[in-house]
Amino acid sequence: MGSFLGYAVISLGTGALYVFVAAGLLLIHRGSGVLNLGQGALVMIAAYLFREAGDGWGLPTALAAVVVIVLTGLIALLFHAVVLRPMRHAAPLNRVVATLGLLIVLQAAVVLAFGGQSRSVPS
Repeated sequence: MGSFLGYAVISLGTGALYVFVAAGLLLIHRGSGVLNLGQGALVMIAAYLFREAGDGWGLPTALAAVVVIVLTGLIALLFHAVVLRPMRHAAPLNRVVATLGLLIVLQAAVVLAFGGQSRSVPS
């Protein structure tokens, strides 16, 4: 019974992450009518930046979280201003393909910046 409760508590963090990503997808789709396929790549960028901020830059965990939220928001805002805003009158499929381009670009940027190996955050 004790291990079940332990696993249940540990899984709350993962479940909360899924809820926030799904809520982000829903808010973006309801607000813009675009299915943002690049949303997962933004979450990936946030994870890599969080690890880099903690290990590479030596920031405390709380400050690293704030910095990463701001940086990821700036990346999303830049994508909106440069790509999605000029395409606001384009067909919905064209905008979805543009978000697919964001996914590809961010994945390539992570491979170039951090290498192709997976990384873990110490618990």
